[in-house]
Amino acid sequence: MAPACLLSPTRITEDQPRPSMGRAKRRPRPSLVQDRKTLATVLGNLLAAAVDRNEAARAQAGSEAYPGSSTTVFHALDAPTIGVVAYMERLAHYSYCSAPVLLMAYRYMERVAGAVAEGTPGVAADELTVHRLMIASVVVAAKTHDDDFLSNHHYALVGGLPLDELNALEVGLLQLLGWRTTVSEAEFADVDMRVAAVVEEIEDAAAATAAAASPPPVRKSAPAQSSPTSVQAAAASYHSYRWPAAATGS
Repeated sequence: MAPACLLSPTRITEDQPRPSMGRAKRRPRPSLVQDRKTLATVLGNLLAAAVDRNEAARAQAGSEAYPGSSTTVFHALDAPTIGVVAYMERLAHYSYCSAPVLLMAYRYMERVAGAVAEGTPGVAADELTVHRLMIASVVVAAKTHDDDFLSNHHYALVGGLPLDELNALEVGLLQLLGWRTTVSEAEFADVDMRVAAVVEEIEDAAAATAAAASPPPVRKSAPAQSSPTSVQAAAASYHSYRWPAAATGS
């Protein structure tokens, strides 16, 4: 039987120097690609702004002259009651997708909207189409990027749609994209840069608001100094009490 290997413990005394671990490094700020919650909020705000611009253009040009106004599978009968930002946050939370999926979904919607401007069949994001474009884009992006994704039945429950409608939306989006679901590195960097710029604007505005709301620091006044006259009077009074004047004989 082989003898057991005995390891002598290392004893560190006060005379032995401790190994230096180096200067503590500050943890860098997480990228927006890793912060899914903030990314969903920012992308929702960008989509809401795009919807407002498209609705204003529709009202100015008229529904018939506005490009991409033809009814498609993405057009709902009525505008959903849930807002764009809240819907994007819901999709990001309950779909359990990765953060790059949200960037890819946003890029899909930009491609579809850009196709409208180029004269090819496409769908512009407005109050009737944006929610259906969002859920379809998230589903396609999750199946393209993530190794583990959920079933369309789960996505339909998250998006608040019947299963057959979600299946039709998925096929319709793939046809509009020309079955090109990959997003290049340059497209990722472009969307991430624009999202980071929006986050910096929000942080700067919040810092300015906090600085304006905080009251200015109150400076303490210096203690009042006694005048030379009062000091001399106090000294004379103490001197007369300590050493009273000698009585003179008559």
